[in-house]
Amino acid sequence: MILKSYYVRTAKYEGYVEANRKLGRINKRLTWHDGGTFIFDDSRVKHLAIIYSGAAKGIFDKRLKKTSSLLTAVKAVRTYLHTNSITGYFPKNLETRSDEQLMGFVVRTFDEGFWRRHLRRISEQTIESVLRELGATKKQVAPYISNFSYSKKKLNRRRNRVFLETHKAVSESGEEVSLEKANESSVSNPKNRVAELMVRMRGQEEFAREEGRTALFMTMTCPSAYHAFMGSSGRANPNFKGFNPKQGLEYLNSTWQRIRDEIKKNKIQTFGMRVCEPHHDGTPHFHFLIYIEKDDVQKYKEIFKKHCLKVDGDEQGAEEHRCDIEELDVKNGSPTGYLAKYISKNINGEGVGEDFEADLDATASSDRVSAWASLWGIRQFSEINTIPVTVYRECRRLKGQLTGEKAGKAEEVRAAADKADYAAYMRAMGGPNTKRTDLVLRAFHILKDKKNKFNEAVTRLLGLLDKASNEVIQTKPEEWSIQPLWMVVDQEAAQPPPLEYWQ
Repeated sequence: MILKSYYVRTAKYEGYVEANRKLGRINKRLTWHDGGTFIFDDSRVKHLAIIYSGAAKGIFDKRLKKTSSLLTAVKAVRTYLHTNSITGYFPKNLETRSDEQLMGFVVRTFDEGFWRRHLRRISEQTIESVLRELGATKKQVAPYISNFSYSKKKLNRRRNRVFLETHKAVSESGEEVSLEKANESSVSNPKNRVAELMVRMRGQEEFAREEGRTALFMTMTCPSAYHAFMGSSGRANPNFKGFNPKQGLEYLNSTWQRIRDEIKKNKIQTFGMRVCEPHHDGTPHFHFLIYIEKDDVQKYKEIFKKHCLKVDGDEQGAEEHRCDIEELDVKNGSPTGYLAKYISKNINGEGVGEDFEADLDATASSDRVSAWASLWGIRQFSEINTIPVTVYRECRRLKGQLTGEKAGKAEEVRAAADKADYAAYMRAMGGPNTKRTDLVLRAFHILKDKKNKFNEAVTRLLGLLDKASNEVIQTKPEEWSIQPLWMVVDQEAAQPPPLEYWQ
């Protein structure tokens, strides 16, 4: 029905010749290399994965035998991946990599699991991209993500829920925890995730207030060419150039990186949080809450606006919508409140009320936002120049005070984390913009006894390294594995994957 409506609408306004031409382009986009459709079911994904993994191995072996050059053989496999729509897997600077690293990259392409994951992702993103252009993803029909893709994501969640309900985590000493219980107590639980993000945001605000910093709330959006439909009318955007949300994210990330590079060059120190969320048609945009010294505010604004308007900066409404900056009062107000609704809206929607972007209740629209982020592989929340949250989480796992040589600064960090006093935690760790090597505590990883199936060394988090005493504070002394609930405790699971379920 969606395709039919699109064809009829195009024929009415642009003529049947253009309608047929556009229909042909869509058909070509939805046709896989073997002549079949892009809509992959599980059986077809598994079938193609067997074929392509074997072909990649054959190409590698043949080219290596012919040229005796590992680099040439790896590049041949890279070309094969590109012909099957997999780009970006191999790094650009292959020539600078060691033989061990090259083998680590290429051996994965011989694995069926590698191809299954990539084929599913390619299928999902291609279908959603076409549906979005046809008008199936917009406020007036289905905000953020098409109903077709949303239903598939909900099905995947149900499968994941069944897995959690039927499996357990087992430690080396035999302790058992159900995966469902572990998931509920971790930051995978939306309520826990919102609570932790709010603690971190509130701590940043308190730290900034103590230092007398200024807060900037900023929004960065993509040029008009990235937006498929108008928000108010739902009409197709005449400036749209066919970019999908992933390409929109790449534009935002590259723009933000240029801003950061110039900020660093000007020796301006900032810290804060970034949120990525969708417009009604799935186009991503960024919100920032940045804390900065007052003397640097004007320069920062100039840099931010310059880069945001570098592409199509003269288009109508660009300066008004593409780089909005609002200076907030840290002393008398609460900058965290500006970002709180975006945090909740993008996780569970509690306390937000109506989502005006989608014309839905926020508790309902937040589920669509989560599905959108999952489909396009978008990281929704990122801290900027702050303290690693892993240390904070591991400190909260510690029971009791630290003693001996670790009782100094390390105990201050632990005590602050234990009380969820994030401002005190930041101060005790050295403050924002502190180099990783200068932090009071750092995450400490060790090599596992067994290598992975690709013959690579694998690390696991053991605990925290105290900079002052150079001693390790163990928070995870045992390794855990996943087993079905029906398995006997002392029965070895078939290649059980390691589990860091509380992170």
